[in-house]
Amino acid sequence: MLATTSERSEVAELLALAQTVLLRPDLLASIRVGLEEPEHTVESLKELVEESQATKMVEFTRDVVQVEIRAEGFAELQLIDLPGLIASAQDEQLVELITTLNGEYIQRSNTLIAMCCPFDDDLENQKVRAMAKEFDPDGQRTVGILTKADKIPEGLEGERMQLLSEPTEDYFLQHGYYAVKNPAQNELQEGMTHEQARKSEHNFFDGLKWQGVRRRCGTSNLRDFLSEQLSHLILQEPLAAFQHSSQE
Repeated sequence: MLATTSERSEVAELLALAQTVLLRPDLLASIRVGLEEPEHTVESLKELVEESQATKMVEFTRDVVQVEIRAEGFAELQLIDLPGLIASAQDEQLVELITTLNGEYIQRSNTLIAMCCPFDDDLENQKVRAMAKEFDPDGQRTVGILTKADKIPEGLEGERMQLLSEPTEDYFLQHGYYAVKNPAQNELQEGMTHEQARKSEHNFFDGLKWQGVRRRCGTSNLRDFLSEQLSHLILQEPLAAFQHSSQE
């Protein structure tokens, strides 16, 4: 393990430092040599990064940051945050690498596909939807997560809200869609806490227009649903879960 912390306020910084390490191959190699040494704190890892002579940077890597969070009241849930799909880049191999990496994870039959799409764009424009349909054509393992609930374009409210209540056949998913509203960048920069963000989201979805689909709104409802469904998948395919665990 690279580093640990018992302070929630340090988690974001620790993640950023870990990502920095992964994108600097020379630094990562030197740290791997000393993994049997005591685990780093945020401060010791920050010092190591700042003092490192490693200068080579890569734009993307197949290495992953693995985070384990333990606390009372936390639902049992394994979340894999995959890189966003891109349509083009200066290095076309990067496009292929990210697409392949996403495919490797979401093709697993005991994996739920959390398909994140913004409310302010048409689903037809989302590359992630095309990939989800490729690996889960019947929509049995995919749940739609609609972000930016406060950014629905004027005049399209009815169409977008229908995704939560009764999506058309073209957009059918066995598990349906959930709506979430996360803090804006300026709110994060101003220091909005997790608790404040969730309270703000709760108050937003308490608005009148959301009452008919309220159970489909909010991060807490989504979290509980994902945890429950992931447990069902693992119980349905214990052998597949065991094989993946053995391979990793």
